[in-house]
Amino acid sequence: MKIRSAEIGKTNFFTCSRYPFPLISSDLYSANINGPVYDQLTTLSKFLVLGMSLHDVIARATVNAARVFNFGAEIGTLKPGAEADVSVLELKDGEFPFIDSDGKTRTGRQKLEAVTTVKGGKVFEPTA
Repeated sequence: MKIRSAEIGKTNFFTCSRYPFPLISSDLYSANINGPVYDQLTTLSKFLVLGMSLHDVIARATVNAARVFNFGAEIGTLKPGAEADVSVLELKDGEFPFIDSDGKTRTGRQKLEAVTTVKGGKVFEPTA
């Protein structure tokens, strides 16, 4: 399904099951941090609900984004010599409710959760 740019604002998250976009971003800001966006991992998990593969979800949030936002350093890869910022994630199985901006809910069978992050050589553990 193709979406014209004029239609994007009229299409809620769950009414379109195919996204031609190469990136995934949370669009997180003060009005939606307590729902329905919450965080980047919730947003990525919503794309799993829509049937996108885990590989495509991760690529759209990492390597594809790094290519678009040329930060002057090679990021979004784990190859030797690259900056090694790493998010270790766990793919949980279960029943998880996901809510879109219109308040509609879908239940997903998988959800990404943070295990640990390494940034600039420092290890960060998630907060509850």
